[in-house]
Amino acid sequence: MGPEPFGEQLLQLQRQAQQDISGANRAGFGGGFSPAVYTSFASPFLDHCTLQNNLAGGIAGSSPANVTTRITNNTFINHGGNVIQVNHSREGTNTVVIADNVISGISGGGRGIQVGGGSSTNVINLTATVVDNTISDGSYGIYIYSSSALGGTYT
Repeated sequence: MGPEPFGEQLLQLQRQAQQDISGANRAGFGGGFSPAVYTSFASPFLDHCTLQNNLAGGIAGSSPANVTTRITNNTFINHGGNVIQVNHSREGTNTVVIADNVISGISGGGRGIQVGGGSSTNVINLTATVVDNTISDGSYGIYIYSSSALGGTYT
């Protein structure tokens, strides 16, 4: 019996995921700077990566409804902005797991980890697990927020 479908592609993606992202000082929206990794309506899984020396944050973005976002076992060094930022604004149930990351060298008033969501038209249910992270050199270590006008559940 041969390898399962897409087996080699999966191995290649795993090898690529164990790379460093450094110096991603790219211009962002509105004349500002964007983070090293930006996701838009995605469910990212960032694991065992090193992101360093970026003018803006490490990873940021928004997610669609009913997804799980995982950011685990990473090292973030020298970022100018929020290092890990996960926002949910679609109605539904979402899960965020941010665990075992090391974050240092935060400048520009950035936060180590920012998780939350909200909408003026949708009810957001968010379960966030933020555990065993080491954060130094930032305005806020962990910032959890809710701006949903219609309420929701944030645990």
